[in-house]
Amino acid sequence: NLVLIEEDMEETKECEVLAENALRTYKVVLMVPLYLGNMGSLNVGKEGVAKAMKSRSMLFLQFYEGFMMAVERLTSSEGLKLDLTVMDVTDNFSTVNQAIGQLDGIRPDLIIGPFFANSFTEVEAYAKEKGIIVVNPMSVRESIIENNPNVVKVKAGTKGRIMDLSNLVKHRYKDANVFIVSKESDEDARFLDVLENRLNLVVNENVSINGNDVIGYARSESKRQEMGDRVTPT
Repeated sequence: NLVLIEEDMEETKECEVLAENALRTYKVVLMVPLYLGNMGSLNVGKEGVAKAMKSRSMLFLQFYEGFMMAVERLTSSEGLKLDLTVMDVTDNFSTVNQAIGQLDGIRPDLIIGPFFANSFTEVEAYAKEKGIIVVNPMSVRESIIENNPNVVKVKAGTKGRIMDLSNLVKHRYKDANVFIVSKESDEDARFLDVLENRLNLVVNENVSINGNDVIGYARSESKRQEMGDRVTPT
């Protein structure tokens, strides 16, 4: 069951760079599954690019590239001093154990990943014992942050998504017609039932449409259907 609480949507605040943070170097460990042990190199022609992009080694490469873009921005433009260690941690427990074995020597301030649930559980337990903040970049499960004060979840869960959508409609589209389109899976149905009930609380019951807009739409439809001067009864 979802318990939804009315919250006003606030303007997003800009992150401020605190002067004292520029005086120290932060140690960050990124645990991303690159499966480097399974490949020595990748050299394909144009016809093989699509197939190569589906290989396991390429699945999280774009995340890594985006992460490095953020690092470049923070270090070059914002003055952040960063000591970054990238570890190839997959769903194989040997890679997890090897990574955990290296953490004592690094003593990181922040761990990002791993990406797979079982691997994350192992690293999270270590991070909790050592008082290290660990970021989960993939999971939408609310349970991952329950009783885990050291875990930060990037993706919003079901409650968060419904709150964000309903607040967006309330503040910007309360006079609009809202259509919900779904693939009608069981998971979608449960989510959309709650979303529909929530939206019914924030949208106006009646929506007024300007008559000129209706005529304009009918004329554009007539033109699209090549009906000449006649107006289709849209």
